[in-house]
Amino acid sequence: MIVKCIRDPEKWSRWDKGHLYKVLGIFELKEKKQYLIDSGLSYFADADDFEVVDPQESIFWVESSGPRGKGKSFPVAFEPHFYENYRNWAPRESLLIETYLDFMDREYPNPIWPTAIHYQDYWCECPLCEHLWENHSVFGLITCPQRLCYRMLNNPLADHDKILDSPEVSALNEMSEFKNLYYADWLHKYIKNSRSFSSKLKRFLAIR
Repeated sequence: MIVKCIRDPEKWSRWDKGHLYKVLGIFELKEKKQYLIDSGLSYFADADDFEVVDPQESIFWVESSGPRGKGKSFPVAFEPHFYENYRNWAPRESLLIETYLDFMDREYPNPIWPTAIHYQDYWCECPLCEHLWENHSVFGLITCPQRLCYRMLNNPLADHDKILDSPEVSALNEMSEFKNLYYADWLHKYIKNSRSFSSKLKRFLAIR
């Protein structure tokens, strides 16, 4: 879901009038609608200050209730103190937010990017650098794994209905159950050996 800020900027405002922002969730607090918006960090904002540009909601959103009231967002968004921890740079919460952002970035195809060439089975080729690789992702967008390329591409093997059952999402669901940092070594090993995780997420985790 994409929205555009329609209010005039105030001093110290986090939003710029006319700019587009990605929505990570919609909440109802005391009968007032709020958006959880990504602007480098994620913040809550009054829905009245924005107009909807793309109403398509993410497959990762669930309906639930939490400290911010009832709403629709990714599951961990309804945990007590999740955002307090996130804004204090807690590793678990920061990693979960970054991972969901990465997933939402790749969830749907985008016409501004070229489409990878599909040959047979899982084999795809980058139309820009001609690198050939085995692609097991079902997300709408994939990244060419060639180190000198890393271009975003539409995925010819995309299947939106299978995203929630993909290895990437299964690993995230397991990881989100841990409330401490002991999952970190296991997660790094999983992602390093996974063909599905995006190069963007691997770079965020500094995995080589």
